[in-house]
Amino acid sequence: IYFYTDYTLPVNTLRTVFKELIQQSPYWNQQIAELEITDIKEHTMEIRGLVSADNSSNLWKLRCEMREKLMKHIVDHYYPCLTKVRNLNLSAQSIEYS
Repeated sequence: IYFYTDYTLPVNTLRTVFKELIQQSPYWNQQIAELEITDIKEHTMEIRGLVSADNSSNLWKLRCEMREKLMKHIVDHYYPCLTKVRNLNLSAQSIEYS
């Protein structure tokens, strides 16, 4: 699970929330649950959540669940920490977001 945030996001706090949320999930097999900064870019910090489940179906559900809940937590509590750089390309044919 990857997140891209501003450098000001309190990662230790997010790590605590991550641990609390994963313990509540019926999909987690209680083996792997790590949240780490995996890269620093010019404008963003890359955060990776590593999780495990008993099978691929449960892993998919767990990853989606954790992504949604962590993003909600970031939006609700640390909205200013979301990335601030957005690219918008407009043309007569289509609108492309990147």
